[in-house]
Amino acid sequence: MNRRVTLKLKNMKMFCKKYIFNSRFIVRNTMVVAGVVAVAGTAAVVGTVIKENAKAAEVESASISESVDASLTTASNEQYVINLSDTKLLDVDSLSVLADGVIAENQVSIEANKLESLSNSKFDMTGKFLSTGDAINIRKTADANGELVGILPQGATGDVLSVSGDWTEIQSGEVTGYVASSYIVTDEEATEIAEDMQVKIATVSISQAKVREEADKDADVLYLASSGATFPVVDAEGDYKEIELADCSRAFVAADCITEVDGFKTAISIADVDALTAAKSYYAESTTETTVASNDTKTETTTETKKTTDSATTATTTATTETTTAASTTETTVEVSTDDVTLLAAIVFAEAGNQSYEGQLAVANVVLNRLRSGRYGSSLSAVIYAPSQFTASTTSAFYGALSNPNSTSLAAAQDALAGNNNVPGYYNFRPTWTGASGYVIGDHVFF
Repeated sequence: MNRRVTLKLKNMKMFCKKYIFNSRFIVRNTMVVAGVVAVAGTAAVVGTVIKENAKAAEVESASISESVDASLTTASNEQYVINLSDTKLLDVDSLSVLADGVIAENQVSIEANKLESLSNSKFDMTGKFLSTGDAINIRKTADANGELVGILPQGATGDVLSVSGDWTEIQSGEVTGYVASSYIVTDEEATEIAEDMQVKIATVSISQAKVREEADKDADVLYLASSGATFPVVDAEGDYKEIELADCSRAFVAADCITEVDGFKTAISIADVDALTAAKSYYAESTTETTVASNDTKTETTTETKKTTDSATTATTTATTETTTAASTTETTVEVSTDDVTLLAAIVFAEAGNQSYEGQLAVANVVLNRLRSGRYGSSLSAVIYAPSQFTASTTSAFYGALSNPNSTSLAAAQDALAGNNNVPGYYNFRPTWTGASGYVIGDHVFF
């Protein structure tokens, strides 16, 4: 070892002995060492925090790519949208779906975070269609001049049966026919827009709901919708829901008269449109007659019983003064098939399911009185389905009773067919609130 190195080592030993290991400076030296350690530790913690914040900032400011990175996988081989190791998060179209999965601030449910839940549509419209046009004609044949059998409102759905050139055969609701293919989308295209086409479907939950022109209790009434009638909901205004009618016009019904569920529109048959037209006309005519009857009452109080505003009192008074004019008789029996018995029971239930047995028997006999007269049709079905006559034949209550007959309505139909007629010679009936004159049973006036 050369002299220069030996001298350096000797000087170092002397320095350590004098300044480091000397008892005079032991306290100072300990404090210095502790300070150095503290500074080093603080620097390490700060570095870690900065690193973590930088990583968090990377996620919060992550860009939204046009396609999900397929490399974002976990150990279980499931793909997730949010991953701290990558800034490519999700497809633009998946934003709303992911937002629905937010359960708390800065927290997203695992299911909503899966790529599968973002890439799969809520609806599978394979083999189905959605109408993109408004009030599309449905025809009996694949021809622009074919017989019109129904109307397809915008957003209506159903099954695709076949494709023939520029026409597609569809089945929607109770309607089957052909529509121009340019007005609908099918399969994948329909799947992409299905969620946007979903609407609320309102169902009348009381015996009769007033359908009004405006969202106001004093607005004009267009007609009365029976229990079970359904409508697409367009919008809500206060205590009223704006609904779409069979003729694609808009009207309003009180919110407490309906129930709502998510669903899709379906096709409207021409029979539905005719029934709506008849119902509006019937109500308008009945309202006019009520006004005339009220005026007549004021001028002829010496010959008629004074009417009150209480419809129940009116019905009772009429029944008291006219019961003797409709004595029960025994008519000849009518030979019909088992299906006809069910058909008669169904129309009785649809028209008077909330009435007493006597009221339901009377409705059954009105149908049979028409059949016997020969003026309304030569068969039971022809009488019941005659245009603008028994409008309840187009309601869900009627179709439900066809598959599951009500016991009271069935008994009334069977008794009427056996010849028990409590309204002989009467061919019509109306609600008592119309003010019509005739034989009153329950809430109906027969004449």
